[in-house]
Amino acid sequence: MHPKYQEIIKLRLKGQSYGEIAKIAGVSKNSVSRWCKNLKLSQAAQEILEKKNKYPKEKFAAYNQQKHRLVLKENKEIINNAISQINSLSKRESSKISAN
Repeated sequence: MHPKYQEIIKLRLKGQSYGEIAKIAGVSKNSVSRWCKNLKLSQAAQEILEKKNKYPKEKFAAYNQQKHRLVLKENKEIINNAISQINSLSKRESSKISAN
């Protein structure tokens, strides 16, 4: 076990973010993430972390919904543009397809 493991666990349980812990303990953020991934945080620690978060879940969800609607609109425009560019088959082209 890494000598800083216990310190890292204590900091996380107090509501410190992975980035904060990495700076304090002098280890990589990836190490902090691996060591804390199965850790169950108290409600108080979760609230502390949520307050530190620059993008609350509600804003993030709203952004994702807006982005999703924009992508759907763009896809619809692309499909409609493609459909308008496809001409109907001529009699000659139709007869070639039916001959095969």
